[in-house]
Amino acid sequence: MKKIAIATLALGLSVSASKGQGLLSIGANRDYEEKIPFSVTLASSVGWDSNMNTSSFDETESGYWQNGVSLVYSAGDKRNHLNVGAHYSNIWYFDPAPNSEEFYNNARLNLDYVTQISPRLTISDSFYLAYETEPDFLVGASINRRTNQYLYGYNNLSVSYLWTPRFSTVSGYTLTGIWYEEDVNQNMDHLSHILSQQFRYAISRLTTATADYRFQIADYDDNPEADYTSHYLLAGVDHSFSPLLAGSLRVGAQFRNYDGSLGDDVLPYLEGALNYRAGKNTTLRWYHYLGGDDSDMAGFQSGYSYKTGLSVQHQLTERLSGNVALHYLHQTFEDSPVDLPDQTDNTFAGSAGLDYRLWRNIGLNATYSYTNTDSDNFYREYERHRLSLGLTATF
Repeated sequence: MKKIAIATLALGLSVSASKGQGLLSIGANRDYEEKIPFSVTLASSVGWDSNMNTSSFDETESGYWQNGVSLVYSAGDKRNHLNVGAHYSNIWYFDPAPNSEEFYNNARLNLDYVTQISPRLTISDSFYLAYETEPDFLVGASINRRTNQYLYGYNNLSVSYLWTPRFSTVSGYTLTGIWYEEDVNQNMDHLSHILSQQFRYAISRLTTATADYRFQIADYDDNPEADYTSHYLLAGVDHSFSPLLAGSLRVGAQFRNYDGSLGDDVLPYLEGALNYRAGKNTTLRWYHYLGGDDSDMAGFQSGYSYKTGLSVQHQLTERLSGNVALHYLHQTFEDSPVDLPDQTDNTFAGSAGLDYRLWRNIGLNATYSYTNTDSDNFYREYERHRLSLGLTATF
């Protein structure tokens, strides 16, 4: 009954097509018209963390120093296009918490490639790899708190074919996986395969109706009771409200079957997004997700969640730009093999930042972030503030 109530709430809020890297895949839009030349950005910042160990009762605050380098490259045209991004940073905590390291490494790599074989046939591939400690609420793949280190990987290969001017199909294969270095989290290490088939029919120049089928296999390294297969049956719509604003919605059901003793489950499913882009000056994204989740709480085999978030970037003046991000996660954890009662987490995460261009390629930035988790499990509750001030140089 609780799941049906959450589904009703989410439907009332929402306006997605799925391609894949966590929540970023919902209603994803690729824009290949703007070419980004090869660039290198160096960054350095100092900051303060009120609860670096995300503890509910033994908070440790610490200053930190962070340094990083980012590379961006873009080439091609609308028929054949390649985007590459790479980022590395390290963070040094001045007063680390007991049993915590003082130095951490973080790295990300993403590649997006699209080739139009013919006016009817398009093949695309999207790859993303992250090695980090902090949860990325925009991706939504890791647990909702800081960990020692984790590795998250994703790759989606899709083939689109236009059969008639109105009817097209998109066939895809998605591979995702996450692995944690901390022993306490390693029962959540898993690899997931998703085969998908989407049917698209253009009702008008602005609106396309869709029907989706997906088949998923999830394999846990150290927790075979949590292995499962899922079938998704979804109906949806993609709509362009204007040349700047587009939205998409998928609703349906997820039929999950566990390999262990948990049996079968039928779960309401929803994903949706609104994307707004006004050139380089303003971008906005609002996403929703409702469905089965891989449990990130020890002692539970399955989870169900509703996630929503809003991110905005805006050029305030010629030199000054700002960004705001807000995320909310409602997670339920069920099916405990040791008969623990079902538990619920509610997490709010928000951040705001300002970037000021001092000179042509030199920028000054300031950021603030806040995270709060309220849980039925006292040891999972925490509150955290982070502040930082830094410089960037782009070449």
